[in-house]
Amino acid sequence: MKRMSIIGVAFVASIGIAFQSYYSLQASPAESTLIETRQQVDNEPITVVFDLGNVLIATNKRAALWHLGPRNVFSYLIRNRSIGLMKKQFYAALNRIDGSDSNPYGAKDPDGHMLPNLMATWLQGKQPNAQLLEKVVHEIENHPEWFSTKQEQHIITAMANFTFNPNNLINACRPINEMVSFARQCKEKNHRLYVLSNWDPESFELLTKKYPELFKLFDGVVISGQVHKMKPDPDIFSLITQKVPAHTCIFIDDQQENIDAAQKAGMHTILAAPKRALISKAPDMQKLQAKFKQLEKLCSCTAPTN
Repeated sequence: MKRMSIIGVAFVASIGIAFQSYYSLQASPAESTLIETRQQVDNEPITVVFDLGNVLIATNKRAALWHLGPRNVFSYLIRNRSIGLMKKQFYAALNRIDGSDSNPYGAKDPDGHMLPNLMATWLQGKQPNAQLLEKVVHEIENHPEWFSTKQEQHIITAMANFTFNPNNLINACRPINEMVSFARQCKEKNHRLYVLSNWDPESFELLTKKYPELFKLFDGVVISGQVHKMKPDPDIFSLITQKVPAHTCIFIDDQQENIDAAQKAGMHTILAAPKRALISKAPDMQKLQAKFKQLEKLCSCTAPTN
């Protein structure tokens, strides 16, 4: 009798477990949607977001200096002993023209110097290149008192012609082959690829025509001159995160302020630091790839890893 009662209890328990299992499998529509949504999130591909300048595209410094005139540059170096001073004087002239000493977006150049507001406006596509160049050259030529020598004035004029003339600028641009190969490897892994860069619209159009095969790799492109926003403004990052989940993004940029903004937007990030900063600003590929492998495993998390 005791044995029969034990068997009876076991039978009832097994029936209960079977019914419990059956009903647990019959999820409500809301629960089914939740499960499906979780699966979709888990299956989201990785999105790799590339900056252009000093990440995918380099400026040939020799070509840039040649545009300024070798004799002028040599004489300038004898007098000032610093090429970096040229850029400071160029920025100072632009700030005088605009009547400001910074930009409201916190945008900097790759060397960490605050961009003049005139350049920030140009990079957002709010002023045509030809119009801006004419204005800048006119003001420089009519204000010799801004410069210590006539030669210095000529060099700053040449810098304006190089920077704001799309043909001159793009002629000095070339792809960074190691990074282009890396982008292709990402594509072969079925990662989504995006560009997010501060670039004026006219020069960018020439760049895409010069290197069409490069831009065919990308699923989307966000350029400051086309969307009228610029890094590190949070609004430009939202143009990416509105399309793909932020936690699936790995953002690669060479400037710390942009990295900080991307992290605030919820992205994973890699600072593309150069291997030999004095010689080339091309990224250190060994460090970049090591960090990327780590982030490939982590980008499905809900919070980025610094």
